[in-house]
Amino acid sequence: MKTKFTTPDIERLGIKRSRLKEWIVLKCIKPSVQEADGRGTKHIFDRDDIYAIFFFEELINQGLSRKLAGEIVNQFFFDLSRFSKAIKEGFHYLVISRVAVSGEKPTMHSQLIKEIPTSLPPTFSYQWAFNLRNIKDRVDAMIG
Repeated sequence: MKTKFTTPDIERLGIKRSRLKEWIVLKCIKPSVQEADGRGTKHIFDRDDIYAIFFFEELINQGLSRKLAGEIVNQFFFDLSRFSKAIKEGFHYLVISRVAVSGEKPTMHSQLIKEIPTSLPPTFSYQWAFNLRNIKDRVDAMIG
């Protein structure tokens, strides 16, 4: 099973090289194995990075700005937990909520959960639930 990936590998999975480079420059995505450091060096990604890239793309496709999507991906993948660890521990959903309390600036929260929520608390303006297992399975099928 392949564990390290370069930009051309990711391009073969359907993400345009220019788009990936833009996401890296904007710090929405970061390679965890190695960052390119000048001419002749390469970005090297691990499998969890690939999941992060496809999750980031999913967030953008759902209408989130690159800035917000990047913040969510960085918080989830690099602050809360790594993707594979979350899946292994049974956390199949990432819920992102916009909380609006009267008189305060709305905030965004993300949370790993094991079951999809069935109700929305009254202070939540909106909420997205992403099935991480589906993203993992889709990416794993592409990678092989």
